[in-house]
Amino acid sequence: MAAKKKLPQKRLVLLQIAEKLRNVSKSRRRHGVSSSQFYEYERALQEKGFEGLMDRPPILKTFADETPDEVKEKVATPRTNGFVERFNPTILDEFFRETFRTEFYASVEEIHKDLDQWIHCYNHERPHRGYRNMGRRPIETIEQGKAVKRQITQKEAA
Repeated sequence: MAAKKKLPQKRLVLLQIAEKLRNVSKSRRRHGVSSSQFYEYERALQEKGFEGLMDRPPILKTFADETPDEVKEKVATPRTNGFVERFNPTILDEFFRETFRTEFYASVEEIHKDLDQWIHCYNHERPHRGYRNMGRRPIETIEQGKAVKRQITQKEAA
């Protein structure tokens, strides 16, 4: 058997023994595999078949790997990026649906111009009811945060 096929074959045997014994723990202990690794093998076999059990080549480091963790948010997860998830329906309902009913745009630049005006209004003129803004406009919240930061840095410098 080729060297490339030995490791996936061992992983397949591990999964088959677990199925035969109907006991994942015993099979894992016999092969010295952690439960997370076992279930990773099982998922790989289900999704990609025997090829999924082969070792993957190392992933080369890219600029995406250097992105700060606070920027790497999962899509449609209100617990981690709730502000953005809340903003999406707001911009859809209050700008796009309203504007596209009355305006015809000949170019993307025209849409950008109107969108920029709406976002300025959203941030500078429209009060927000969210628990963090408490009726303030977002720009007021940002300016208040900057003032607090200045006070803290002045106290630390003194």
